Amino acid sequence: VCPRCETAPMRLVYASFALLLLAPPVLAQPQVPNFTQTTYAGGVGSITDLAWASDGTNQYLFFTQQDGNLRVIRNGTLQMANVLTVSPVLSGGELGLIGVAPAPNFGSNRRVYVFASIDSSIQRIFRITTTDSGGTVGVGSGPTQMGPNLPTRGQNHNGGSLDFGPDGNLYFGIGNLGNGSSSGENGNANEFTSLASKIGRMTADGAPLATNPYYTNDGND
Repeated sequence: VCPRCETAPMRLVYASFALLLLAPPVLAQPQVPNFTQTTYAGGVGSITDLAWASDGTNQYLFFTQQDGNLRVIRNGTLQMANVLTVSPVLSGGELGLIGVAPAPNFGSNRRVYVFASIDSSIQRIFRITTTDSGGTVGVGSGPTQMGPNLPTRGQNHNGGSLDFGPDGNLYFGIGNLGNGSSSGENGNANEFTSLASKIGRMTADGAPLATNPYYTNDGND
């Protein structure tokens, strides 16, 4: 750069950049007033997802472990017994029990939904109804499969996220099912026939919605 050719604004930019390089880093501060951190349990491995029950009490924090266990922290204490163990589950890599979402009306129906890789070609969403007897959270009914079998290739990029939208419907994400051998993506031959590379939507009872894109009412939506 020719110093004589620099304009005053450009010199200001260079000077500002130099100051940025010399200035010490500024650590981000919590954006929520009175933010605190609480440790509920240590040494708990292979956690893949966690979600508070939606009854407004902060009493139940559900979390999934890759090998198929659904567990709960109840009133700030880790319950040693599993709420549920999904079996069979194909775990390892990015497979396993990989998603959890309590129902938005958990306070009245006590339902929890989980996403599991079953084998090298099938993933499923299950619903259970939980109980709390004598301070122990367990299963009253289920697991009941919600919706159709979902695809996997037993590799990576399986997805597994679950959440309820403001419309009360259950949304779930499925990845492209394999790095370097993607499925269902834009331009792929199975773009419109595979549930891979998609965000799906079903009712809380596992039925497809007629307002979903590409709804065909053929049992595979």
